[in-house]
Amino acid sequence: MAKIKGVISKKMPKGQWAEADHESGCIYIDPKCKGIKDLEMVNHEGLHILCPWLSEDAVRIIASELTRTQWGRGYRRIDADDTTDLQDVEHDLTDADYILEPPSE
Repeated sequence: MAKIKGVISKKMPKGQWAEADHESGCIYIDPKCKGIKDLEMVNHEGLHILCPWLSEDAVRIIASELTRTQWGRGYRRIDADDTTDLQDVEHDLTDADYILEPPSE
């Protein structure tokens, strides 16, 4: 399964907020990207890495909905505590490659 290795600040060409590097698993986001747009770009580019078979329109729709939900619940970049296990660790799914595979034809 593909993994997101990191989010890195990088000046993007004019008109571009972010990009995903599939080989490295890194997301690059323009440092001018702030607030809700930053969150949207992390979601958007993360989907490109995790689900490369999705169309651009599907990625836009899913990322926008995730962003609205997270932002509406008050998500903001303020807490640096990353010591709490997420669901994949809690349920021992960290090596579950089969879960995020494209649907079979």
